[in-house]
Amino acid sequence: MIERFSPVGWRMLSNPSLNQKEDAQARTVVWEVAALQKTIYVKTGAEFIVHLRGLYFPGVKIPQGPAEEYLQALQTLDLKAFRQFLQVGFAL
Repeated sequence: MIERFSPVGWRMLSNPSLNQKEDAQARTVVWEVAALQKTIYVKTGAEFIVHLRGLYFPGVKIPQGPAEEYLQALQTLDLKAFRQFLQVGFAL
């Protein structure tokens, strides 16, 4: 589940044509990515966090600061707040 579905969301978020500030459909994509990430976390728990921190983020060169901020939000925010975080508070 982790290796199959999580990268899909990251590819979508890192797409340069995703302009969520001006495009309502792009915002919907971000919301769906947030839901997918939260679902993976709920289903796999710490395994997902370990995977992102130890393998995925270093592999795609996401700096440690933003990576830890993301992981903290993923673990502590409810879905609505996490969607908001991805929409306005997190940049790749």
